[in-house]
This record gives sequence, C-alpha cells and structure tokens, in this order.
Amino acid sequence: MTTETASAEDLRSRLTRAPQIGTFVKIAGGEVIDLVALAGFDFAVLDLEHSQLSYAEARHSLAVARANGLDITVRIPTLDTGLANRLLEAGAAGIQLSTVRSATSARRFVQALRYGPGGSRSISLAQSSACYGAIPLTEYLDRYTSHPLAIGQLETASFEDPINDIVGPLDIAFIGTLDLSVSVGTPGRHDTPEAVRITDSIVAAGKKTGTALGIFAADESEVDRAISAGFHYIVVSSDIALMRSAATNLMSRVRQKVQW
Repeated sequence: MTTETASAEDLRSRLTRAPQIGTFVKIAGGEVIDLVALAGFDFAVLDLEHSQLSYAEARHSLAVARANGLDITVRIPTLDTGLANRLLEAGAAGIQLSTVRSATSARRFVQALRYGPGGSRSISLAQSSACYGAIPLTEYLDRYTSHPLAIGQLETASFEDPINDIVGPLDIAFIGTLDLSVSVGTPGRHDTPEAVRITDSIVAAGKKTGTALGIFAADESEVDRAISAGFHYIVVSSDIALMRSAATNLMSRVRQKVQW
C-alpha cells in the first residue's frame, strides 16, 4: 500500500471506531509536527488558509509527519485541484476545503480527489506515493484501495441547496464554529438559537447520509460537548493558540513571584 493510501485508510478507519482529536498547525517547521505527535494528537490539520505556510513548507511538514506516523489533512481556502493533488502525493490523508455551500461544489470537490473513472484527479507516478515510478501504473491503482478524505467545511448562515445534498458526497462534514458565528451575526457565539439550528441540521444530515461529523473546538469543554454530540473528527485549538496560552500562563505565574 502506498504512503498516501495508508495514511487515508488509517485515519478513515479510526474515525469509524472512536473520536479522533487533532489540532491546526499554522507554524512552519518539522519541530512543530514532532511536538504535536509527541503530545499524542491523533492527527493534525495543516492550515493553508489562515497561515503563511507555503506549499514547500507544507510538503516538509508532511514528510516529518510520515516519519512520526502522524496523519495529516490540509485545509485549503478554495478548490485548487493542482495544489490538492500535490499535497495528496506528498502524503496528506485528505483535503479540508473551506466554505462549501452547494451540492455542486461538494461533488466537484470529491471528484477532484479521486482518480477516474469515478473522479477527475490527474495521475502521475513521478511522486513519492508511487515510489517515483518504481511501481507500475496498474499496480499503483490496484493498491489505491481508499480515497483520500474529502472534508468540507460548512460554516455559513445559508446554503444554496438542501443540506443533505451538500453533506452526502463528503467523507466528513466539518462545522467551522467561528465563521458560523460571524455569519449568523453573533461573533464568537455559536450557541445562539440560529447557530444551533444550523449545527443541528448538519448533524442530522450527517447521520442520515452516513457522513462523518467534524467540528472545531476551542478548548477542552467544547471537546467534551462535541464527543457527546457524536462528532468524531474534532480539531481543538492550534499550535499558535496553545503556545500563546502556555506563554501567557507562565508569565502570569512568574510575575506573581518576581518584582519587576
């Protein structure tokens, strides 16, 4: 089995058994990936939407993640099929696409991650997952037993199609709680009636279509609520937020002990 398919199948299969806890990675450097793996996270999401990470830096992080046995998905702001393909060839277990609002965009997204005849993804053997051409094409395709995860972010106050039709094609329907709160007019509050109504509709659609559910959790208490609600792909905090929190808490304690 190739690197890319092994990673996708591993995370995919674990999601069917138990909640998986990840975090956003926004800082370049293999050391960050090392620390995320050492901390015991089940996966990480490289954030190419809200960070300055380049493709080259993402590729390096993916290589370090493979060495650590850490599954990585990558968030992108729009469907760039070439970028998505290169990230998958570099070892990403899946792609997380921001702001999916229609059934057409959901289907197009899924097809972009799959080879033909069921998809539109371009194929090449000159990449690490195919051992740079050492694996024959037919053998590579035979080993390609699991599609990369298609994770669509649903985070707006309205959608262009019935929610079941949008959620159905996806592997994971991910609720972006912060964007959702802004979209419904209650920034930072995703527990308001309108935000809860939308969240509940996505959860119901996921259960009806058999699509796994994902969500962002800012802290431990939100993780507990997400698990209780049936979410299995849970992204908690980020490397930047965790570092800021640890640094702030440390300095708060130190300032109480030291006279400046």
